[in-house]
Amino acid sequence: MFANQAVRKCEWRATTLRSRSAGLVGRSVRPLFSAAVLGVLLFEVTLAQPTNLTAEFEASFAENIDEQQHAAMIEAAERAVDYIASQQQRDDAFASMQVNQPAITALGALAMMSAGHRPGSGPYGENLTRAIDYILKTQQPSGMFSAINAEPFQTSRQWSNLHAHALYNHAIGALALSECYGEASRTQNEEIQVAIEKALEVSRKYQTSFKRYPDRDRGGWRYMMYNYQLDSDLSVTSWQLMFLRSATGAGFDVPEEYAKDAINFVRRCYDSRRGQFRYSLFQPEARYTRAMSGAGIFSLAMGGAHDTEMARKAGDWLTTQLPTFQSFNRRSRNQHDEYYYSTYYATIGMYQLGGKYWQNFYPPVAKTLIENQNNDGSWADRVGSSSPYVGRVYSTALMTMVLTIEDQLLPIYQR
Repeated sequence: MFANQAVRKCEWRATTLRSRSAGLVGRSVRPLFSAAVLGVLLFEVTLAQPTNLTAEFEASFAENIDEQQHAAMIEAAERAVDYIASQQQRDDAFASMQVNQPAITALGALAMMSAGHRPGSGPYGENLTRAIDYILKTQQPSGMFSAINAEPFQTSRQWSNLHAHALYNHAIGALALSECYGEASRTQNEEIQVAIEKALEVSRKYQTSFKRYPDRDRGGWRYMMYNYQLDSDLSVTSWQLMFLRSATGAGFDVPEEYAKDAINFVRRCYDSRRGQFRYSLFQPEARYTRAMSGAGIFSLAMGGAHDTEMARKAGDWLTTQLPTFQSFNRRSRNQHDEYYYSTYYATIGMYQLGGKYWQNFYPPVAKTLIENQNNDGSWADRVGSSSPYVGRVYSTALMTMVLTIEDQLLPIYQR
């Protein structure tokens, strides 16, 4: 990137931040789900009016990040966004295998927006507009977002990554659209509105699909085919919850039972003996990972439960794992605990906890990411995963969102 280009892009980001702090761009939303009597969680569909967020910004920054490190974070994020843009293909997708689409393209778009860029304007406006078009094109007649239509193969007994990835693709693709709804062009906004309404129906369909162990798995999501002895897991469920929260924040009608059912499943995933959240309630597939504790904390926050004992205990455990986050791109002892996914979820969870959790966790994590960024702005391919190759847009997008979370330019991450 030429020096003058870098300056212009950083100036664009600064302008976006100033506009956000003045309440001029984006959406300011309350927690989407609020705690009601007897611990039942219900949607709070009344949206807050835009307010001056300057005080909120100042309170959210990690106090022990100095100006030099903050400047390095901004530069790293802009280099990362430049890399993501360079990976846009002729079909408008960001590079990855088709089985991972539109999730990878959606993550790239979310990273750009988290760094202060908007569709149709600024240095990456065209890239974002094209990415949105691609995500919209992947919506199947059923309403599911998936570049490869997985539903005809749903009853197959043969394992396929297509089945495993379908509901990730759906939730992440829909999340990106709902986060940019209202900020795209009029034509795109009209298309996004229709697409999200259909996507909500699909999400509810799979949330309420037959569960072989309903007392255990009711309210969650998993794969499109029956796999092992579980029909819900916290990983897929967290992305679906993000979509539901974002859609509600954007003004869509999301019935309260969607949230109540999902949050109840998240609560069941908490193990009080260990102070951690687990991947599933089927013991052989429990998977106590850094990512799942972060996902549990963040999911509770989306339900309005920001300061529960569950969240604090999980935050305490994540704090003990800080050295593993400083060991860049390495798995922890758990074979399922992939670095980038864990760093992303732990970061958004600890940000919601705030206070000592955020102050202790974030600065060394940000420092580690800056020190390990590649010269081209990307972060290395992930290691320690059995899933198909996802590419560096995946790692780069997730780490960009980690480095820009304090700016609160995506409504989904706001406290």
